[in-house]
Amino acid sequence: MSVADRIRSLLNRKKPAQARELASELAGTRAAHEAAQVKASQERLLHPKHVLAGAAEAAKHRELLVQLDGEVSELAVLLAVAEERYAATMAEEAEAARVAKYEEAAKLQAEVAEELVAKYPELAAGLLRLLHRVTYADNAICTANEDLPEGRDRLDLVEAAVRDAEDLPRKALQERVVALWAYPDGKQPLSDDLQERVSSPNGHTGHIVPRSNDWTPSGQPVVKKRFRRIEYQAALQGHPGDRLVDMKLPALHWRDPDLWTPGEIYRPTHADTLRRLNEVVSGVRRWLPSERPVEVEYVLTKDPADAGAN
Repeated sequence: MSVADRIRSLLNRKKPAQARELASELAGTRAAHEAAQVKASQERLLHPKHVLAGAAEAAKHRELLVQLDGEVSELAVLLAVAEERYAATMAEEAEAARVAKYEEAAKLQAEVAEELVAKYPELAAGLLRLLHRVTYADNAICTANEDLPEGRDRLDLVEAAVRDAEDLPRKALQERVVALWAYPDGKQPLSDDLQERVSSPNGHTGHIVPRSNDWTPSGQPVVKKRFRRIEYQAALQGHPGDRLVDMKLPALHWRDPDLWTPGEIYRPTHADTLRRLNEVVSGVRRWLPSERPVEVEYVLTKDPADAGAN
């Protein structure tokens, strides 16, 4: 089946073609249209030769030119119709996607609103009672800590059991000696990019190869030095986090005061509240892996650069 027949069949199909189907056939139709135009132009340039060959040859070639022009015209019409249909289909599918997203959101709105109205008052009231007890206990602990009995340690606040994060010391992961290029008076190696651009006749001294349109210093002398390459995780200071009794939960009705009156500077979102409650449920505020990225430092050694470096 020719390209023209395929796109014609797709456009005449009773079931409307999807945008992806039209896009696939459009690419082939454009290519066929361009090829037909090129072939017609090439044959038109050859027409004088056929005229000189005789009347019969000229007439035969004129028929070929008419046929080629007809193919170009036919493909141009099919291409125009297909592009118009494709644009309309894209718009229809985009609108259908928006409608589906809207309807799903409306359904979710009704479900969650019903659940909120049914569960929130009891949950919030229960949490309020618990945090009032936390406040009462903390006040009692502070009073006791101000006048400790002999031989007794200070008491931690109740909330420390669920919200404190401990101090983490620096943690060394890996250490090895490496030989790297550096400036003669430098105490740190060149960047990875500059390391790859060093030209050296002997492996001990060299220079940075210049690169066009680059502001990086180049052409400067460099020497091979030994460094201790240390991979580590930096120390982190523990912190108590936000106090549970300072959490803000909104009232259900606009006339009602919030269960905790928001401060003027910070008003937490539902995501903040959910995060804190998850930390409470988990038992302790834990450091996230992303909070301890692996870092690298280089320490210059006094040994020769070629003495056992990796």
